[in-house]
Amino acid sequence: MYLSFRGVCALSRMFAEIYPPGNLRSLELVHTGINSPGIVALANAIRVGGTALNSLILTGNRITYESNDVAQANHPITNRLGRGLSGCRAVAQVIAEVTTLRRLSFESCKLGNQGLAEIAKALQTNRSV
Repeated sequence: MYLSFRGVCALSRMFAEIYPPGNLRSLELVHTGINSPGIVALANAIRVGGTALNSLILTGNRITYESNDVAQANHPITNRLGRGLSGCRAVAQVIAEVTTLRRLSFESCKLGNQGLAEIAKALQTNRSV
């Protein structure tokens, strides 16, 4: 299944508006084609409605573009195209804030060194994972 950005936004609205906070326990979106802008929308919805989330599996999605070019990481056009650190930073915020998380998977997500560093910082804050 492939989720377009519009699809991810609709899914995010469902989490934020339909599910009462605390009812979302597990989210597995494996190889769905989600990139940084979609991950940011999804992460914002999880932070609102996923307060009881135990499992977050995002295997095979392009959370960020693998790049060592620091100058491009915060460029607005580059991020709009699904590159840079915005996706990793959004996921890191979820990890830091949702203390019920026990299981994470970012296999084949092309996080890169900088993206891994963002997630590592969040894991230092949230010791439940």
